[in-house]
Amino acid sequence: MFNFTVNIVLAAGSLAILGALLYTLRESAVVDEGRVHFYQVIIAYFITILLYLVRIILLGRQGIAIFYILWIVTSLEEILCAVSYPLLILYLYPFKNRTELNRLAGTLIKTVFILSFITIVLCLINPATGFLFRIDEINRYAPGPLLYLPETFTMLQIACLTAMVFSTPEARKRRPPVLVFFLIICIGLISLYINPEIFLIYPLSVLSLLLIYVNIINQREQNLRRRQLELEKNNLSLLMGQIQPHFVFNVLNTIYYLCDSDRKSAAEATAHLRMYLMKNFEERFTDVPVPFEEELEIVRNYTDLEKLRFEQIEIVYDIQDTDFMLPALSVQPLVENAIRHGLREMRDGRVVISSKNEDGVHVISVTDNGVGFQPPAPDDNRRHVGIENVRRRLTMMSSASLEIQACEGGGTKAEIRISS
Repeated sequence: MFNFTVNIVLAAGSLAILGALLYTLRESAVVDEGRVHFYQVIIAYFITILLYLVRIILLGRQGIAIFYILWIVTSLEEILCAVSYPLLILYLYPFKNRTELNRLAGTLIKTVFILSFITIVLCLINPATGFLFRIDEINRYAPGPLLYLPETFTMLQIACLTAMVFSTPEARKRRPPVLVFFLIICIGLISLYINPEIFLIYPLSVLSLLLIYVNIINQREQNLRRRQLELEKNNLSLLMGQIQPHFVFNVLNTIYYLCDSDRKSAAEATAHLRMYLMKNFEERFTDVPVPFEEELEIVRNYTDLEKLRFEQIEIVYDIQDTDFMLPALSVQPLVENAIRHGLREMRDGRVVISSKNEDGVHVISVTDNGVGFQPPAPDDNRRHVGIENVRRRLTMMSSASLEIQACEGGGTKAEIRISS
């Protein structure tokens, strides 16, 4: 009775843990192939332990229906145990083209599948042969002459899988948790020979699956950190692409000549350039919205620098609303686009930068009287990368929108709308 109670508690606890794992993996939106197969491994173990729980509850109970149920659940339990190791292979090797495996790994995989296939065949013919087990006349489990053959196959499969994690780089990524998994299962198998009345193999298997799950979480965190580093590198590349070298060189060249003719203007221009570069570097790596006043300061520094070279361009500020946040460097690229592509060749170029509140919606517009809006040419990617980046960040960070359209009578209007 004691052994029965212990097995019931261990099986029920194992089911509860596997159920929680299944729920967690489902809620975490498992998408990559390796984790999908790990999800399948957990399902196989969950059903296996559930069948085992039914078996130990029904053993010894009388009735012809109980007899057939015991045959079915015990056979299915053995079959699912045999299926779990091929599923582990799919977890170890999630890539689709397994022809890339070396010869040793390919041989080991075939061995695991063949042993599983033999076990399944033995389970299917067992009702007629009784090689593995039989259910006697009082509905009790009786071992057959080949009872320990599936366990022996399992030990061989574990040996193959252990060798596989050392055979290819793809499997080495999962080496530590998988080796622990195999070691714990071996301990469980050995315990069957020591005390077959206490069935530890399933609880120990669940423990090892928990360790693999912890490894999956760690891998996910490492991937997130790696992507964050890549994002920072990409942001730096984007920054260096957005701060046009020729713009900086032209401003420095202007300051150089002002040093002889107008030192006060040269000093002011140097201060504007310093603030422009500093703010660009600071704000580029900000992943949260910033106050509009900070963005407006960057815009003013930029336009003051452009006015050094293009005195004919008129910059008009009509700022009526400042009490809101927006992604850093959202307005400055729009002003730069208006000056660079619409006004430089004009004698009476004009840019109006305005902000206002329309029924709770913050509206920021950049309007010029230049050549007008033109759809991007197939080879004009550089000009529109900055604008598309602004639109993407506005959508992601502020649920805002950016619209660019031609104005009546010529010119272009870029408008950002941010809901309160």
